[in-house]
Amino acid sequence: MSSTRYGSCRAGIAALVAFAALAASGCAPSKPVASVRLGHAATLGVALDVIAEELGYFGREGLDVTLVQVASGNVAVNGVLSGELDVAVATIYPIVLASFSGDELRVFGSVSVSRNNNVIIARSDRGIASIADLEGRKVGTLAGGNPEFVLGLMLLEGGVPSERVDIVKGELAAMYERFAAGELDAIACFGVWVDRAESAHPGRTVVFMDEDIVRTTSALAARKEALERDGPTYERLLRALVRAEEYVRKYPDKAFELSVKALGIDAEQNRPLWYPDVYGVRLDQSIIRDMENMARWQIDSGSAGSESMPDVLSLFDFRPLERIDAKRVTVIH
Repeated sequence: MSSTRYGSCRAGIAALVAFAALAASGCAPSKPVASVRLGHAATLGVALDVIAEELGYFGREGLDVTLVQVASGNVAVNGVLSGELDVAVATIYPIVLASFSGDELRVFGSVSVSRNNNVIIARSDRGIASIADLEGRKVGTLAGGNPEFVLGLMLLEGGVPSERVDIVKGELAAMYERFAAGELDAIACFGVWVDRAESAHPGRTVVFMDEDIVRTTSALAARKEALERDGPTYERLLRALVRAEEYVRKYPDKAFELSVKALGIDAEQNRPLWYPDVYGVRLDQSIIRDMENMARWQIDSGSAGSESMPDVLSLFDFRPLERIDAKRVTVIH
């Protein structure tokens, strides 16, 4: 996973000669470079990732990071579990859900804790003007992801029993295609999918949003054995993200412009969702309660396939973040 670089040296004696030359000139050899494949969806919640990449903060920490844009945090989590990715940035929903069927994942930090950014986009030209009008309609959402959870909560608050809505679940790309084709009356989604859904039926949609219905935590997750084996790599990753956090604090407008451009999302649509103070590399006590609430909902809705609550504390590896700044961890453990 990592290799040591000594300028233009190749191996053996050449490496020793180059090392001696560097020492004589007062320069140290370059840091070992660790490669990290990081998967995330196109949403403002992952702004620190793209800022760290665009401004070279990963490179300064000796990391060669490949940012892989995926359709959802679910895809990123599955990529880590399959070995295609090293780190997933995802909401805690798919991470908690994965814990019911295995013990491979560990959360080692978070990059943002924000208000809800999941919305329901419905066809106003089909007579939908409120949440109540979704009764009897066909609504698509991401299976096993935060949009599914938010859809359930918004229906509950709107007085619509979920069993009175034809909820279609799948990957967001497929749900978007069905919405664009007119097969669905509404879609629960986030980020770039909001832009696409509105563009599919211009002037014929209505957006339902409740920013306060749930908090959205964008967590960093990796395989537990990788964290054990390559702990320093994950510490370097966190340090780079801390640099990005500092940039957001100092230059919030520049950080927003950089983020929407790098992620390929609409600036006008996302400007109302830009709150610089939500970004931070940390593990707050509040994440425990949120994970427990999600686990209970997953059990009650049948998504978990289990009746037993997971021990959410066991889903964390606090060591990398504690080693770089223990004050950033407030979880009691």
